[in-house]
Amino acid sequence: MSEPIPRDRGSAERPFPLGPDTNGTDATSHMGKDHRAIEATLTAYIREECLSINGQLDLTDETNLFEAGIVDSAGLLSFIGFIETEYGITVPDEDLLPENFVTIARIAEYIGAHLQVQPA
Repeated sequence: MSEPIPRDRGSAERPFPLGPDTNGTDATSHMGKDHRAIEATLTAYIREECLSINGQLDLTDETNLFEAGIVDSAGLLSFIGFIETEYGITVPDEDLLPENFVTIARIAEYIGAHLQVQPA
């Protein structure tokens, strides 16, 4: 089993509201979204925030984000912040394992489990 990725303790104390998210919508509105909608949101974030920096790549839901150089440990922490804000969930330190965040599909499964979203 992998070791958790260390998180800056200052960011762990940051509250993540269940009210309006960064898109001006209620984060709890994601509770009715399906697995594919979550994957689409994650893909859009990665394309905008990571691929604009790291160049273009044929990104699929099964692309290993670490092996492809799209996300590193610092980028993962930023991505976790986005997930917590966007979906109104808290990712505990013990869940900060690479296997939980290796692909878009795996991340969507993780989020869906916390939102109790039905798989596609």
